Amino acid sequence: SIVMNANLLNKKNLYKFVKSTTKKFKKIDVLVNCAGRQHVAPITKFTDDIWEYIIELNLTTPFRMIKEVLPIMRRNKWGRIINISSVHGKVASKNKSGYVSSKHGLVGLTKVVALETAEENITCNAIGPGFVSVSYTHLRAHETPEHLGCRLLRVKKKGGGGGGGGGGGG
Repeated sequence: SIVMNANLLNKKNLYKFVKSTTKKFKKIDVLVNCAGRQHVAPITKFTDDIWEYIIELNLTTPFRMIKEVLPIMRRNKWGRIINISSVHGKVASKNKSGYVSSKHGLVGLTKVVALETAEENITCNAIGPGFVSVSYTHLRAHETPEHLGCRLLRVKKKGGGGGGGGGGGG
């Protein structure tokens, strides 16, 4: 494996990351674009700096990664590109102009790449998770999962042990 601490917003780091990976493994089979950032503010209070950062991280970086990795996949005649979008790639929410715009853009980018590689053994898909309960998720009354066309699934943990697969538990 390769471990590289790199800020992929920096084009040089991104190119170095792809080059190092290709040098070590000779190919790249799967690309998962999963970085993302959200900021909540009315559009009139959304600074240009925050807007540019969100678009750069959520949309421009996946574009650059695909642009660099796709020729490698084409040489190997196989590849899978997975873009982690969001429910916000399909529907909007108030006060999330940067995030919603970037995720709509990522869904559009995914569709373009899928069409461009449709006759090759390369696929490009987006996954659009709904709400995830983490410390920075703050739902407003009008932003219920149902309002955005999502369902919340309650997952019960079986058994008492730690994670990992393998069944077990009661």
